[in-house]
Amino acid sequence: EQMEANTFGNILHAAMEIAYTDVVELTKEKLDNLSKNTEHILDQAIRKEFPAAGELEGKNILLKNVILELIEKIFRLDRKEVPFRILALEKEVNEVFKINDTQSVLIHGYIDRIDELNGGIRILDYKTGKVAKKKFNEIADLFHDPVYKEQFQAMLYAFLVRKNYLDSAIRSGLITLKDLSNGIWYLQQGEPFSNEEFLEFENQLRLLISKILDPSVAFTQTCLL
Repeated sequence: EQMEANTFGNILHAAMEIAYTDVVELTKEKLDNLSKNTEHILDQAIRKEFPAAGELEGKNILLKNVILELIEKIFRLDRKEVPFRILALEKEVNEVFKINDTQSVLIHGYIDRIDELNGGIRILDYKTGKVAKKKFNEIADLFHDPVYKEQFQAMLYAFLVRKNYLDSAIRSGLITLKDLSNGIWYLQQGEPFSNEEFLEFENQLRLLISKILDPSVAFTQTCLL
């Protein structure tokens, strides 16, 4: 059975979760040990996400080798910044978001990784596809142009966990697997989100969901590729 693109991404996510589970503080020594067991970690992830594979053959072997190299590259990225704490992996987040006095919605998501680094909080999202690394000029841009969809998601996750880290600066970064050599790509050049920016994001999000819930506003198709 051929490994699909979404399965490829799921396997990588699972491998990183397996690698870093039970790791509170990431150090060079722990990364060295993990690097010695990369293939074992990946085999566990494949069994979890792609049980139909059986013995890998053909193109799937090539894809496995690609994932192995990606895992090693992520380890090398992290090695540049150790030691730091890993606070959460594949964290499920939920927030009841009030639209008005009579309407609320549940916002749900999974955050790939939350780190505590240099006294602040870092939200990381692994991306297997192509990411348009385009700087946005204002928060409203995230809601009006599909080119910012990955950045919208990254800031949404920061918005959803902000209440848990009120005394910490929060920033979001994307680990783009097609461009790992350039390291983690941060929103706002790595500057933390301000309270004003979170407030503007909240206002824009409320406006967007209000439009979605309004039966008088028609949906229009948008290409996100």
